[in-house]
Order: sequence, then structure tokens, then C-alpha cells
Amino acid sequence: MTQAIKKRASEIKEIIGSYDSRLENFNNRTRNNKLNNKIILNYLFRNISFINNNN
Repeated sequence: MTQAIKKRASEIKEIIGSYDSRLENFNNRTRNNKLNNKIILNYLFRNISFINNNN
């Protein structure tokens, strides 16, 4: 009985660990996407203001 409980506990730990790493990957991707969006928006705004100033 104890052996079965220990086995199940370790399976649950693995499942939780896998969710943890997926969540971490998701958070990293979200952080990267936000950063990329900021870079793209800054680039666009700089170019738009440059065009406006030159017309």
C-alpha cells in the first residue's frame, strides 16, 4: 500500500513539474512577445514622426 502511494505521489510530482515548466515557457514567450511589440511600435512611431517632420 505504502509503495503504491509513493509511486502515485511521484507521478503527481512529475505532472505538476511538467505544468510548471509549461507555464514558465508560456510566461517567457509572453514576455518576449511584449518586448517584440514594444520594439516594433517604437520603430513604427519613429518612422511615422520622421515622415511627418519631412513633409
